[in-house]
Amino acid sequence: LALFAHRLAHCLLLHFSPEAPALLAISAAFRNLLCDPASQLQFEAIAGVDALLFVLQTAATSLWDMRAAGVDESCEDEHSLRAAALLKECVVLYCLLTKYHSRLRRHLLRPDVLSSLVCVLRTAPFEVQEHCISAIADLAIDDENEAVLVECGVVLPLVDLLNVPCVTVNLQAAVALNNIIGNPAAVEVVRQGDGIPIIAELLTSNVDAIKEESIRLLSALALHKASRDEIAADVRAVENLEALAGAASGAVAAA
Repeated sequence: LALFAHRLAHCLLLHFSPEAPALLAISAAFRNLLCDPASQLQFEAIAGVDALLFVLQTAATSLWDMRAAGVDESCEDEHSLRAAALLKECVVLYCLLTKYHSRLRRHLLRPDVLSSLVCVLRTAPFEVQEHCISAIADLAIDDENEAVLVECGVVLPLVDLLNVPCVTVNLQAAVALNNIIGNPAAVEVVRQGDGIPIIAELLTSNVDAIKEESIRLLSALALHKASRDEIAADVRAVENLEALAGAASGAVAAA
């Protein structure tokens, strides 16, 4: 299986262009197949999940190596464009596999694969990051998965993504963090990663869903003394919370 997956990844990276009809057709077929919960289990039974994870890791490593070498998106060669296109399709399929089955989520929760997802969170375009964040949020639905996610380093990249110029990514990162924040180690990562000022700033967002997720995050953080003290000492956080409370009171009075 490993040899087959390696050859498949090598073939895809060397011979498929980003817009190749074959790649898009294969991906579309798998998307349709994996939307069905029963088909996901059949896909796992024929070792499809392991093959997908291998290809995802290969593409993520290729893209990470190019970023580490200082190659940005404007200077990418054909090989890197293939890797980026392949990575996007793999992440989309990975995301689909996190939706229905706890058993599959445990299968997908391999530390080596999570390391590749951290690379995606750090280096991929927003449209790929969105699927990656959604997958992490789904993995964290099962409480027993939280510790592994924290240990594999997904929390700090999610905190950083709260501060990027893309409201969809901001929202999804907040949702994912809310799913993980029940783990005390995640709370400490958020706090040490200067997450509290970033979350406090999101309270002023024009997107109501982002405000709601930010309030949930601060509420969860405030259950821990060190975070609670930091929130209380953050002038901006206090001002924004008071402003929201005042607006809510005004709305109730007007009603």
